[in-house]
Amino acid sequence: MEGFAEIRNFPRIMLPDGSMAYGGDQHWFTGKFARLAGCASVSASNLAAFYGLTGAPDQIKDMGETEGKAVPLFTQAQYLKLQKHMFRYYMRPGFMGFPSIERYEENFLEYVSNNGGQAKSEICRGWKDPQEAFLFAHESIDRGQPLALLILTHSDLELDEETWHWMTITGYEKHGDGILISNYGRRQVLPGSSLFGTHPKNDVKMIRFYIR
Repeated sequence: MEGFAEIRNFPRIMLPDGSMAYGGDQHWFTGKFARLAGCASVSASNLAAFYGLTGAPDQIKDMGETEGKAVPLFTQAQYLKLQKHMFRYYMRPGFMGFPSIERYEENFLEYVSNNGGQAKSEICRGWKDPQEAFLFAHESIDRGQPLALLILTHSDLELDEETWHWMTITGYEKHGDGILISNYGRRQVLPGSSLFGTHPKNDVKMIRFYIR
C-alpha cells in the first residue's frame, strides 16, 4: 500500500474465484465453533506461512520476489489445511475463545520447534505511553517481523468488531498513525492512536517471534 511500510512477502492465498486473500480467514473453516473462535489459529498460520514453516507440499509456488524474498502463494484448500492443523493441535480455543497471549506464545514456540525451527519471543503489553507500542510495532515491521495482535477489550466503539480477536500486524503508515493488519483475509488499517491508547478499558497485546 502506498504510504505504508509493509512486509511485502506476507502470504497470499488464491481463492476459487481467482481473487487473492491477504493471509487467512476463520470464515473458511467448515465447523461453526472454528468459524466463531478460530482467529488465533489464523494468526498463527499467517506467521507459520510467512516463516516457511508449513512444509513444501503445502505451497503452490512463489509469486516472485519483493525485497529479496519470495512471496508464498497457497490455494485456499492448502491454507485451510494449515489453519485446521493449527486449530486442532496448537491454538484450540476454549469456551471463552483464546484470550491468553502466554498460551499463544507457548504453543507457537512448540509449533516452531516441531517443524524444525528455533525461536524466541517478545511480548508488548501494558504500555504507559502509546509511543511504546508504536515503537514496538514499527521496529518489528522494519526488521521484517509480522506481529500477532490481540485486542480483548477497547474503549473505542469503532474497534468493537475487533475485540476479543486475534489479527496479524503487517505494516504501518509512514506519515500517519495507521496500523496495517491482515484480518479475515483482507488488508485493513486500524487507527494507531486509538488502538494503542491507554484508556483503562483497553486490553491490547502484541507478540513477535525471532525465528531461525
